[in-house]
Amino acid sequence: MRQYNRVKSVKKKKFSYRDMKPVYMIILMEQSAEEFLNVYPAYIHRQHTVMDSGADIQFLQKAIYISLDTFHSMEHNINTELDAWLTFFSSDDPDTIVKLVNQYPQFRDMYLDIVEFRRDPRRLINMYSEALAIMDRNTVEYMCEKMKKEIDQQKEVLKEQQKEMNAHECMISEQKSTISEQKSTISEQKSTISQQKSTISQQESTISQQESTIIRQKKEIEEKDAIIAAMQAELERIQGK
Repeated sequence: MRQYNRVKSVKKKKFSYRDMKPVYMIILMEQSAEEFLNVYPAYIHRQHTVMDSGADIQFLQKAIYISLDTFHSMEHNINTELDAWLTFFSSDDPDTIVKLVNQYPQFRDMYLDIVEFRRDPRRLINMYSEALAIMDRNTVEYMCEKMKKEIDQQKEVLKEQQKEMNAHECMISEQKSTISEQKSTISEQKSTISQQKSTISQQESTISQQESTIIRQKKEIEEKDAIIAAMQAELERIQGK
């Protein structure tokens, strides 16, 4: 899980499970089960998981079972570092230990620690306490890393939400500005319409006055025409005499 989180945090969107390295689980068996003893003299058993469909899938978790009892029962030389480690885990024979230390001096300090643990078992308890403390510290660090990652993800989510809110607020502000401009335009149009109505009312009043004047003038003209007609008739009468 720690490898997964570390690799994914580095690769980010380009992350692929192919970027992860296999995780090996090694089981050391002092007394092997019959299934392992039946394949003597093989003492290293590597697990291979296959799909019944035949699909070629490379699994990340791999298991290796090592039969220490089978290894110890065989006569062989310590030729490789693997032989040295398996001898260290499986043999307490003094001659074998001397032979191992002579060929691989790095094991000398480990045997001295074992002797000291037998002499003072409290040191072994302290060692386990230190190991547990390291495991606890690693667990705490892992949990802190996980929490930090979750917090960072939440911050990113909040950041995106804040961006969306800002965009909505900007849109609302623009809409309010547009509405205000439309209201101002409508108010101006209402004022113009009111002025036009007032002008029309004035023009209608003027037209009414003009019609009244025309009627009055027509009446005066008719009266004058009547007077002139009467005068012409009188004139004709006089001339006829």
